[in-house]
Amino acid sequence: MLATDQPMLIGYMVVLLSTTVILAYMLAATVRKRREAGQRVVSVLRCTSCNISVKRGFREGDYVGKIVDDKCPQCGGSMVVESIYEEKVESASTLLLYGFKNKKDKG
Repeated sequence: MLATDQPMLIGYMVVLLSTTVILAYMLAATVRKRREAGQRVVSVLRCTSCNISVKRGFREGDYVGKIVDDKCPQCGGSMVVESIYEEKVESASTLLLYGFKNKKDKG
């Protein structure tokens, strides 16, 4: 390595370190914001006998078409996962301050 290349190498290392720190910060901020956004994943279960639908929190291992251990609250039949989606949970402060659940209710 030549003596003239050393300042350039230090410059590259500073740029690399700065980029790594910025990317780590952005990733942490994204994860934190997602948690604070008030979203939760739900599974919709449908009874194979009477076709009643029940919504419950997502459990690890759920997939569409899976026959779950839960029993139908109406007839006691088998339940199958019909859909899985993410829904926004409205904060209590939003409901108390503004008195509406979503943008459509504003009027």
